[in-house]
Amino acid sequence: MAGNPLVSIIVPVYNAELYLERCVNSILRQTYHNIELILVDDGSSDSSPFLCDEYARKDKRIIVVHEENGGVSHARNTGIEKSKGDYIMFVDNDDVLPYYAVELYVSKMADGSVDVVQGNIGVWKNDDSDLEKEYSNVQYKTVLIDDLFEKRAGRTYVWGKMYKTDIVRRYRFPEGRYYEDVRFNALYLTDTDVQKAGIIDTETYLRYNNLKSASHLWTADDYLDIIKAIDEIYEIVKARPCSDSLKDRFVRQFFTQFCINKYHFLLRKKYDRVVRRVINEIRSRHIKDLWRSGLARKYKLALHVFSASNPIYRLWLLQTDPTMKNYEKTIKKECTEC
Repeated sequence: MAGNPLVSIIVPVYNAELYLERCVNSILRQTYHNIELILVDDGSSDSSPFLCDEYARKDKRIIVVHEENGGVSHARNTGIEKSKGDYIMFVDNDDVLPYYAVELYVSKMADGSVDVVQGNIGVWKNDDSDLEKEYSNVQYKTVLIDDLFEKRAGRTYVWGKMYKTDIVRRYRFPEGRYYEDVRFNALYLTDTDVQKAGIIDTETYLRYNNLKSASHLWTADDYLDIIKAIDEIYEIVKARPCSDSLKDRFVRQFFTQFCINKYHFLLRKKYDRVVRRVINEIRSRHIKDLWRSGLARKYKLALHVFSASNPIYRLWLLQTDPTMKNYEKTIKKECTEC
C-alpha cells in the first residue's frame, strides 16, 4: 500500500481513570503519526468520560464515543464501526505500546505480503524506559497462518496484532461472552483471504497485570462459560473452509486451552466439581479428532494424557515452569472456597 496508511487504534474504556493517561500517551507518542485513536467509553462511572473528552480536545486524532455499559466486545464493535483506517489494532485501557510499535507493525503490513502482524508481548514494569527504547536490527519473518499458532499470543488474544480493516469488518466480537477475542481470531485467521502472517521478534505490546480486572474475578459459572466457548470455537473452525493443517492447529489449540482451564479448576476445587461432567463430555466428543489429526504423535499422546488427568498436567507444569508454585500459592490465598 502506497503512502502512509491510516491506523485505527481501538481502546475500550471502563473505569480506567488510574491508568488511562499512561495508555493514551503511549499511543499518541508513537513514532508513526498517521493514526486515529478511538476511545469508546463503556458507561464508566469514574472520571474516565471527562478524561477522554479532554484528550480529544487536545489532539484531533482522537475520537471519543460515549455509550451505556455494554461490555468490552460491544465497545470493540463500536470502534470497528467508527474506524476509518486501513489497519486496526486493539489496545486494552490499562496496557501500553512502546513508542516504535505502530511503526514496526506498519513497516511489515504495508508491503502487502501479510494479512496480520504479531509482535511479542511483554509485561509493563512501571518504567517509561520500556516505552522509549529504540529498536534496531529488528528481526521480521513471514509465515503461513498455520505457523502463527506456534506463538501462544498469536492464536488467542487480539492485542499485540495489526489487522486489515476490510477483513475485520466481516466479523464482530460476540457480546456478553467470555473468550470473545479467541472467537474473533478464529474467524479472522481462518478467513480465505488470510494466508500469511508477519512476526516481529521484539516486544510491541506491554500488558499490565491488573488484579481487579474481570479475568481475576471469575466465578464457577464463568469458568463453565469459558469451557463451552472453547468448544464452540472449535466447532466453528471445523466448519470453516480452511486447510486441514490449520484445522489440526486448532485441534492442538483446543486441547491445550482445555488443559489450562482444567488446571484452574483443579486449583479451585469447588469449581472442578461443578464443571467436571461438562468438560468430560466435551473432551470425549473431540478425542477422535485429536487422534485423526496430522499432529506429531508426541503431541497427540501428551494432549490426550494431559486433558484426561489434571494431576499429571499439574506435575508437568511445575517441572517446566518453577514460577507456577508461587502462582498456586497466590490462587489458594485468593480462592476462599477451595
